Amino acid sequence: MEMSAYILANRHGNISSSDALSTTPTTAVLASIASCTFLKPMHVGDISHVRVKILSTYSSSMLISVHVYREDIRNGDSSLIKTNEAHLWYVRVSRTPKTGFNRHRTFQPCPGVQRIAPMSNADIRMSQQQRKHAVEQRAVTIRTDVYKPMLDPTTVLIARICLPSDGTSTSLVFGGVLAKEMDSAAGIATYKFCCTNCVTVSMNDFVLLSPCVVGDYIKVRVRIVFVSRKTVELEAIVTRPDSVDRSIERVCARARFTFVSLDKNGRVKEMPTTWVPQTKHEEQLCQEAKEKYLRKKNERLKQQAR
Repeated sequence: MEMSAYILANRHGNISSSDALSTTPTTAVLASIASCTFLKPMHVGDISHVRVKILSTYSSSMLISVHVYREDIRNGDSSLIKTNEAHLWYVRVSRTPKTGFNRHRTFQPCPGVQRIAPMSNADIRMSQQQRKHAVEQRAVTIRTDVYKPMLDPTTVLIARICLPSDGTSTSLVFGGVLAKEMDSAAGIATYKFCCTNCVTVSMNDFVLLSPCVVGDYIKVRVRIVFVSRKTVELEAIVTRPDSVDRSIERVCARARFTFVSLDKNGRVKEMPTTWVPQTKHEEQLCQEAKEKYLRKKNERLKQQAR
């Protein structure tokens, strides 16, 4: 999903609306994924179809919609079934010289993105909704990139070196690679908690805070923040050593994942009731997640009643 959005963002980002900026080397980088919903399973052997489009553009950013479909060619059925949908924010930045970038890891936003107006009423509503959500999340999401053991997850479930296949031609690691590792780590934590087969329902509030490049040693940390009757919400972060002071760890990305537990017949089963918050900070996170869960549940009930 992120690879397709990256291609489209760079194609459009390099079509400058200003002749003065057209000579400046630019690239599009993933800033955040507002939401990623898993609707249906994708099976081994299925053919995936990915469709992307730009919903709206701003001075130096783009909102891109991604839809993934699966095609099962084994039974001769050529119909497409939607499996995933997501909305990704990309920012157009100038390419900093590699030596300086590896030391300071900073981007310079580059305005001049060619404007695109939403093509339909549905696109207009979705753009407005995602824009509002982005503004709201910016106010509540932790934006510091310094790892704090007293506040952040501490249990390391995945640790590895970022390889050349994980990055772009400028050695910047794809945000989708980090999201995949976070999803895998969250799946491990969920399995350890419920001891059953578990699947991802959604990924929300994925935000990139500090760039990660090929050769970085990353760690994925996960913790449970809320358990409902049939779902579990987890917080995941990716960290790397600071490029100057190796005693400091930088948070590359944060996200929230929601999982469900499945029985032997593939049906959703109830979660264990053994989890409790361990600190006051975790109690606060649990309360906030519970309020958000109840609010979304009420919204779904209202939609079903219409």
